[in-house]
Amino acid sequence: MKRHFLFAAALMLALLAAPLGALALPGASVALPVSVEEQGTLPAQKQTYALRLAAVSPGAPLPPGAENGMFMLYLQGSDEEEFPLIEFSQPGVYQYTISQIPGENGQCTYDPAEYRVTVYAVLDNSGEMTVSAAIYGQQSSEKLPRATFINKYAALPVTGDSANLLMYLGVCAIGLSGFMFLALKKRSQ
Repeated sequence: MKRHFLFAAALMLALLAAPLGALALPGASVALPVSVEEQGTLPAQKQTYALRLAAVSPGAPLPPGAENGMFMLYLQGSDEEEFPLIEFSQPGVYQYTISQIPGENGQCTYDPAEYRVTVYAVLDNSGEMTVSAAIYGQQSSEKLPRATFINKYAALPVTGDSANLLMYLGVCAIGLSGFMFLALKKRSQ
């Protein structure tokens, strides 16, 4: 009996001395898909677009490397990507937003959309954590497969610089030759 008591006391002491993080529930993770689409006359060099994942719910976990309740993801040109995995160790409902930080290209109209994200972290009957996420548009209750930002570039005016100049010069030379031929023929009569 004394050995059981010592074992129980040692176990209690170990549990009380353990950091709280070591006692966290087994977690689960979720990745949030995003994409950028470019339309119009694209610049010669691929542009970099900055997408921001911001926690709305207090204490909502973010991917590693997040600062001040936000995580930045950078995409080059038209691209699809996912934010790094977000680990959840506590059950709950967590709210986030995904938005784009406008760039500095004056020829581009950056998509101002802000997407709402709801993540559900739930313990099932066996004590396992399951996580699901839903992405919604600004004014929509329809679940979307990803947050998509459509950036539009101004169309460059067509100047006609692509015309075949030699062809026009040839037509003018033939016309001028014909005019001179008629003028000389009339003078000789």
